[in-house]
Amino acid sequence: MTELVLMKGIADNSTDSENNIGLPDVRGYLSISKAAVSQMLGTLEKKGYINRDLDKNNRRNLVVTLTPKGREILKNKDNEFNDRLDKIITHLGEDDVKQMITIVNRMIEYTNKLNNE
Repeated sequence: MTELVLMKGIADNSTDSENNIGLPDVRGYLSISKAAVSQMLGTLEKKGYINRDLDKNNRRNLVVTLTPKGREILKNKDNEFNDRLDKIITHLGEDDVKQMITIVNRMIEYTNKLNNE
């Protein structure tokens, strides 16, 4: 799951962009260590899902981009997720989904409050 989140985060990265998502951003977003990110990148690279290149704008930085195979995997997983979510929403019904959204929004608000303390 964290590999998919990482792949989703870097989906718009390119070697010639100045607006790439960096590895420190990924570490912060996933709340994982530098070593865990490095291990995850190694695994994704071995699977052929990502490339690691030097940033053309700053040769000291690494840019992680998706390969065509990585983009296809991400697209397939997104489609699977959306299909499952549609089935869940249909099963629950409109009232339950509205109630779930309200509860999730309250959880997000409280989580943000805790993070700001």
